[in-house]
Order: sequence, then structure tokens, then C-alpha cells
Amino acid sequence: MINQGDRWMILYEDGSTFCSADGTPWDAPRTGAQIIAQSKDAKDNDWYQINQYDQYYYEKDRGGWCEARDLMTVTIHLTRAKYPCIVYGSMLTNRAWAELHKTAKAYIVKHRDWFVGRTDERPPQNYL
Repeated sequence: MINQGDRWMILYEDGSTFCSADGTPWDAPRTGAQIIAQSKDAKDNDWYQINQYDQYYYEKDRGGWCEARDLMTVTIHLTRAKYPCIVYGSMLTNRAWAELHKTAKAYIVKHRDWFVGRTDERPPQNYL
């Protein structure tokens, strides 16, 4: 059974990806994150994505990856989590971000079966 946050993938600005099949959240590259997609609860049988934030944090008991909308949220995570895990986004022009987002979303939709656990074959490591 796939639970929320069991399968996740970080899509970076350079077109690379890092996912739960590659290692733990603490193994992921820390900078350049643009989108994080992850599984929802098994009853939803789907995935969702979080994006457009400057930082993201991981807490398994809060459903996996979460967006940190401000530095206060980062600070709370740092004090609350036993083993804090934060990745940072990077600024792109509106046009570059829109193009990247469109390509990334198509990649995520194409590989939906991996996110929901219908296949264990890891999607390609580059989405561009």
C-alpha cells in the first residue's frame, strides 16, 4: 500500500531529478529544487505536487514533503523535527519557470503509475 509521501520526486532547475528510489530525503541535493511531486494517501490513489516556494521540508509524520512559505516555517521545522531536512528552490524568470513547469508537469503525468505504486520502474532521471 502506498501512503502519502512514500513515493516522492524532486525536480530541479537543471532538469535532473532525485526520488525516493534514489535515497532518503537527507540524501537529496539541497539547492535548485523547483517542484516536488509525491504520492497521496492510498485512498486517493493519486499524486500531487508542490511548487513555487523558496524552501521545502520533509517530515514523515506530516505527510512527507511540505512547502515552507516563509523563514518562520523553516525555523519551526528546525526546532520540531528530530532530524531536520530542508531543500531550497531558486529564482527563475517567469518565462523560464513557466516552460520548466509545463515540461515537469507533463513528465509527472506521464509517470503517474510510479507515483501511485503501479510500477516500480524509476522514471528517467532527467525530465527536460
